[in-house]
Amino acid sequence: MNVSHFEELNYEKTVKRHPAGTLFQSLAFGEFQKTIPYRSKFWVLETKEKDAPFGRSNAVGRPSLGTASGLSLPTPRLGLGEASCLVIKIKLPLGFSWLWVPFGPLGFKEEIFEDLKRLAAEEKAIFARIEPPASWNQSWTSELKKNFKICNAPHRFTPEHTLVLNIEGSEEEILAQMKPKGRYNIGVAVRKGVHVRMFKKFEDVPQKDFDEFYEILKTTAARDEFGIHPCSFYENFLKTLGQENMSALFLAYEPETKKVTAGLIATFYKDTAIYYYGASSGADRNLMAPYLLQWEAILEAKKRDLKFYDFLGIAPADDSNHPWKGVTEFKKKFGGKEIKYPPAFDIVYKKTLYGLLRLPRR
Repeated sequence: MNVSHFEELNYEKTVKRHPAGTLFQSLAFGEFQKTIPYRSKFWVLETKEKDAPFGRSNAVGRPSLGTASGLSLPTPRLGLGEASCLVIKIKLPLGFSWLWVPFGPLGFKEEIFEDLKRLAAEEKAIFARIEPPASWNQSWTSELKKNFKICNAPHRFTPEHTLVLNIEGSEEEILAQMKPKGRYNIGVAVRKGVHVRMFKKFEDVPQKDFDEFYEILKTTAARDEFGIHPCSFYENFLKTLGQENMSALFLAYEPETKKVTAGLIATFYKDTAIYYYGASSGADRNLMAPYLLQWEAILEAKKRDLKFYDFLGIAPADDSNHPWKGVTEFKKKFGGKEIKYPPAFDIVYKKTLYGLLRLPRR
């Protein structure tokens, strides 16, 4: 079942209109997921139009993917339903999988979850992980427990805690929200001659510069003890979202050698920019380049008339041993409001296999 361009526009309008709609429920984010070998598929599930009697929801695959077979669904008209969600397939060994719903569903109708169950059966999914948006009502989780096996998820893939900076004011007002050290370090980078370039299209990034960025990313990951993806992952991220003018790569250059000393990937969707990925050279810490990168990304978000800048993940205040503790201290220097999203939960379809997946690894 193919989806027309008109229907795509309707769906995007729905996501953008919804108070909790984010990049993670956009079609462009789904297209990016298709470039990841162990994912490769996504669907949009949506209830029927508001003026139609509720029955089964529309399950729509992107062009060339088709819909999940066996559902016998009517022709959909995306963007007119009361509830929707983007569903991403994550492959597991032996032909099994699990389904990921990041920052969704938008709205609540049990028909969505009935079709999610049918999709899970078609794709041999062991469970579906629901990472609810800010608008999620915990009573809805209780309602689902009447008809589905629900378990608390061990963690969210999207952050449960984040920091969001309001950028609606003037540059001076935004700077005033920051801690003194944050403002000072931006000035240090400027005085030391750090130069920042922004690339909206991956094709415009010099290959040497991108290679240097990835090397710095590997160094940052080793230093701060977090995992990273293959280089092609970031390339595809920028290519896919860049086609929709939804991403940009910011690179900071060391003033003397002109080599890349830090980098930042940001996304722009609806009213929010997201600091998605970042890396910096430990050897050039005195340049304070990451602070200037953040400031340039904030300024770009303002040029696009966005309202918020999301730092995408911080450590909980009560967890002093959290692996994000160091980067959280950096992010908090820019000010902002701390936000906690509802906890993730799993809808379990294959109880025995789910139990095996949840066993502690030795």
